[in-house]
Amino acid sequence: MKRSDGMSFSEALETALSRNRESIGTYKEKTLHHTLKLYYGGLHSTEANVGRYIADVVREDGIYEIQSKAFYRMTAKLESFLSVSPVTVVYPVTVSKHIIWADIETGEIVSTSRSPKKGSVYNILPELYSLRQFLKNDNLSFICALVNCDEYRYADGYGKDKKKRATKVDIIPTCLIDEVRICGTEDYKMFVPDSLPEIFTSADYAKATKLRKSDSGKALLVLTETGAVNRVGTKGKRILYSKGQIL
Repeated sequence: MKRSDGMSFSEALETALSRNRESIGTYKEKTLHHTLKLYYGGLHSTEANVGRYIADVVREDGIYEIQSKAFYRMTAKLESFLSVSPVTVVYPVTVSKHIIWADIETGEIVSTSRSPKKGSVYNILPELYSLRQFLKNDNLSFICALVNCDEYRYADGYGKDKKKRATKVDIIPTCLIDEVRICGTEDYKMFVPDSLPEIFTSADYAKATKLRKSDSGKALLVLTETGAVNRVGTKGKRILYSKGQIL
């Protein structure tokens, strides 16, 4: 994939790696985060002060923030940024991941394994729960950047294989699979699977999306807030939802 400024994802990755090549484990910024900043901001992109906060990327079309988790930490910053500029939050989603174990003293690769966890665009919904008050703001949009990654860890933890609570060193993307954009409340309809019945519960949604049950509840609150689903009643202790219409 190539952005309009001419920098491809592979070029952004190579640039990020070259800047971090001195020694593994000393990065101030994970390679995944750095790569996405270069990809969305260009070769000469730098962090910039916007009011009281620092923005990852400032472009002619607005501010871009790379946020991999804990969206609740963005609340104050987002409120400040949205008052002066359009904001796009880029959320990296790891679809497939290899875990690469290295010796902490020599840096030698000890073993490689494939993680059974697989991410999807639905993973952004529980994160958006803490930003519900901003979701109808026309200045706010999101990009789910679907990537495959290699995660490097030191075998310095507990247990016979020293892998429990081991140090996570870096996350390096191997490819950008797709970019899914959320540019308004209408776009939240994409998060309502066709396989759902017309009336469904949080458990039905968790099964259809492969989200955890607790995350499914948060996701449905986001979808209710944006009008993608409607809360239509209860059955026992279960809340009932229907596929909604954006008004």
